[in-house]
Amino acid sequence: VVDVIFAVDSVTAKIAEYDSIFINFSSSAFAMLCLRSLYFVLARLMKYFRFLKYGVAVILVFVGVKLIVSHWVEVPEVFSLACICVSFLLSMVFSIVFPDSEAYKDMDKPTTTSADVAKDDDEAAA
Repeated sequence: VVDVIFAVDSVTAKIAEYDSIFINFSSSAFAMLCLRSLYFVLARLMKYFRFLKYGVAVILVFVGVKLIVSHWVEVPEVFSLACICVSFLLSMVFSIVFPDSEAYKDMDKPTTTSADVAKDDDEAAA
């Protein structure tokens, strides 16, 4: 269900920006098939790069502003790609240069799954 919501959202954004039917349909298919997987990858990376959430926030603000001003200002795709790459890169570099000491303590611990939580709940109930 979440994938379909992301796909519908991306269709309206792409139709507003591109006239090509191929671009609209292929981007919607990519959104429907891949965004959920990319979310989990990004969530895992945020465990290791503490400033990555701020980089993602900058990217989302950039995309929102670009959509708002797209009727008046032509933003080249190369500039957009550069902003996205620089935001990711800077957030990762800042995370490496200014590490959080607490994060390194937890990195060796295995991640808990929903099965582990359910097992712990069953043991606590018994």
